Amino acid sequence: MLIIKARHGFGDNLMVTAVIEGIKQQYPDLQIVVLAKHPEIFANNPGVFLCFDIKKIPRKNSVLRVAVDLEYEDYFERHRNQTKRVKYVDALYGCLPLTILSRVYTPKIFLTEQEQDYGSEKFGRLERPLIAVSPYGKRESTIVSKIYPQKKWEVIVGNLLSKKATLLQIGLKSEGPLIAGCHDYRDMGYRRTAAVLAKCDAALVNPGGIMHLATACNTPCVAIFGGVEDPDISGYSWNRNIRVNLDCAPCWKKKLCKKSICQDLMPPELILREVVDLLRTLGFKIQ
Repeated sequence: MLIIKARHGFGDNLMVTAVIEGIKQQYPDLQIVVLAKHPEIFANNPGVFLCFDIKKIPRKNSVLRVAVDLEYEDYFERHRNQTKRVKYVDALYGCLPLTILSRVYTPKIFLTEQEQDYGSEKFGRLERPLIAVSPYGKRESTIVSKIYPQKKWEVIVGNLLSKKATLLQIGLKSEGPLIAGCHDYRDMGYRRTAAVLAKCDAALVNPGGIMHLATACNTPCVAIFGGVEDPDISGYSWNRNIRVNLDCAPCWKKKLCKKSICQDLMPPELILREVVDLLRTLGFKIQ
């Protein structure tokens, strides 16, 4: 039996699901117990023997002492030592008392049949392509500078609507207002949001939990990284990761510079081209 801790946010817990998959492929008989901050992420996961809400476990409980803490360098360490380029998922694998020879990097979420069926009739009536957009991020995020500006999001959304795409805005209402023209699918909870993402043809997101969730749902994703975060560390190579080529990037700064060159190098037109090109590769005739 292996007991592991999965702490921090939803995205962090989703990355742990990739590690669990890698462990089970090499050690199929190993029973994995997860102490999770977000246990709903691990529900129905066939690789998980038991899962407990870590927030409900008393601090003096001995299980916390024997559990392996899956952790990577925090924001402050990442900012101090920008030359280290260890992928987050690899850092999680490195915490294990086991050597995993063939690592899995794709996060997993296992929806029930009822969850998979959510909104099927309604989505079937909407004009395609269906694009999920998550224009904001948590206000308490350590790196708020990674959020692409709302005004630029509005330009992108307006252009996609003019191309007859249907946009579904996901995330939280507390993060920011609904962008005009988007269908409101906010505050759905993480698993129902996954059900929405799984029915979409593409997703356009900032780096964060929704990016990890879209990847777990096998939804093609355009992720706007810019110059703050490094997609080689926190992203997925099979997504379309938009970054800027600057000597100072990635900076991992919490606040943007007074003159944010990295934002200037990512006009809405650039983001729009990436989304349209992705849709064309998926077979949609987008002008």
